[in-house]
Amino acid sequence: MKFQITIGLILLSILGSKGQGTLLLQDGQKINFTKKKESGDKLILTDKKQKREINVNEVKGYFEDYEFIIYYKKPFNSTRNQYLRRTLEGKINLYQKTTTTKSYNGNGGYSYINSEEYYIEKGDRFELIFETGVVGQGKKQRIEILKSLVSDSDVTLNSISEDFKLTSENLINVIRNYNIQKYESKVTLDTSSLSTIVFYRVGKDIAKSISERIQYRNLSDDSISISIHNKSFILPSYEWQEVKIPVNELIKMCMGNTNSYCDLINAHNLFKIYIEVGHNKKSGEFYIKQTGYQEGISVLSRLEENRKWKRKKI
Repeated sequence: MKFQITIGLILLSILGSKGQGTLLLQDGQKINFTKKKESGDKLILTDKKQKREINVNEVKGYFEDYEFIIYYKKPFNSTRNQYLRRTLEGKINLYQKTTTTKSYNGNGGYSYINSEEYYIEKGDRFELIFETGVVGQGKKQRIEILKSLVSDSDVTLNSISEDFKLTSENLINVIRNYNIQKYESKVTLDTSSLSTIVFYRVGKDIAKSISERIQYRNLSDDSISISIHNKSFILPSYEWQEVKIPVNELIKMCMGNTNSYCDLINAHNLFKIYIEVGHNKKSGEFYIKQTGYQEGISVLSRLEENRKWKRKKI
């Protein structure tokens, strides 16, 4: 007998759970809660046994204190909302929802399967662009949607060839490259409010890959160069670096002395952001991935304790 129990982030679609967190409103207000539940057009918050009702239209998103990753309010259907993690930001935003399914395998144990959904947002358009398990005509239709959204960039549009396969990895690469193509840096940035970002590395593979691909000879194989917000620093394996950048400004970050890989980062003043710099061996691509608060401080604690690295200041 086989049965399945769906758990995980699918619960976020109705925003009903317990745990210390913070609700973010469209006007910038922050409201703490220990319990939250969406009911019709109202969001009911409980904090220290005190209840408060908020109009759902006023909500921007929320984050849990154990994780410190923002989930943004987006439409699920005409009557319900869902809360999604933003994977990429730029002229096109990409949001992700992961659902974990627990299955009894018949041998006294359980297996866990993750399924993914990605939603794409450009201007007023917000559409489901990828989901695990969709094949055939469904994927072809979504490739055409993707082409229509990037049609104002010939470089990006030409990268979607006839044999293009719509996978989560390829989708992320297309949108990231499009956003970089369309990025316009500001001459001056508002530096009155700054936020801290922590970059860290946990392996040597990325340094070797960059060295091979761009023949970067000024650094050892154990180090890479990173530039962000007119600052540059060298980040060896098993090291970490704090950087302060302006709040609510889209900033371009690049790795390597020829900007061989770039991404866009937007900081906020809610909490410290942790970003892992890495290399996907399977695809050969580099990545810049925001990790949760607990994972970030756990990794940094191990790096500091086990290898006794001292934090460098820019």
